[in-house]
Amino acid sequence: LGGQASYLIVIGDAMQAVTSFLAPSAPAVFHTRQLWIFLTAIPLTPLVLQRHLHALRFASTASVAAMAVVALGLAARVVNADGVASTEAVEEQEGSVIQAL
Repeated sequence: LGGQASYLIVIGDAMQAVTSFLAPSAPAVFHTRQLWIFLTAIPLTPLVLQRHLHALRFASTASVAAMAVVALGLAARVVNADGVASTEAVEEQEGSVIQAL
C-alpha cells in the first residue's frame, strides 16, 4: 500500500495541473487534488492487494495502451494543421506545465 500512496500523491498533483491547463473553465471540483486521488484509488486498490504478479497482466497491457494514447495526443498537439511540427507549441506547452507545477 505504500507504493500506492506515492502514486496517488503524484497523480493528484499532476492531474490537478493537467486539468487546469486543458480545461481552465471546468467546474472547480475538477481542479481539486482530492477528486483525482479518490478517482485513482478506486481502481488501484484492488490491484495493489494482489498476492501474485500474474494477476496484473491485464493492468500492464492497459497501462501500455494508455501511454500510447498519451503519446499520440502529445504528437497531435505538437503538429499544426499543415502537418509541420511546431517548436513554438512545444516550448509554450513546456512553459505552462512548469508554471502549473
